[in-house]
Amino acid sequence: MQESVLRERAEAEGRASAAARREARDRAAEEARSQRVASASGAAEALQRKHRGALKKLRQATELQSAEQLNEAQRAKLAALPSLQAEVEALAAEAAEAAEASRAVEEAAEAERRAEAARRSDEARAEAEEAARREEEARARWEESERRTAEAAEVAKALSVERFAYVAPEWR
Repeated sequence: MQESVLRERAEAEGRASAAARREARDRAAEEARSQRVASASGAAEALQRKHRGALKKLRQATELQSAEQLNEAQRAKLAALPSLQAEVEALAAEAAEAAEASRAVEEAAEAERRAEAARRSDEARAEAEEAARREEEARARWEESERRTAEAAEVAKALSVERFAYVAPEWR
């Protein structure tokens, strides 16, 4: 009896330890996914900021085209207009690619989360089946114990002194 209690406690501790390891692994995986998503979205945001800055410079340079008197720095900005336009177009393409890559990383992370949830669901189902099996085994052990106790009670009753009352007292 003591041995079975100790075994059950050890099994319970083992299950708790395995659950803690799974939880730690799941947290680490979620953190890694979050970092990948944050990195991809950060890169996309940085490119969008660069693109907005280049658009602002381009807008300022095009406004200088309508000005009548330009100083040296303004003429240099106006001369750089074609290169600014090319830079804006290139940054727009890069920002679009980075945004698409960021969305792809987010979708992949969400797919990983769904797969992880499905795996946890399968594990929970397996654990529930294992618990039901252990409960059934415990019930079978209890029924066996009850049967043995009933048999022992019958034997004790059969061997009781009252059953042998017809025997001479000196034989008892």
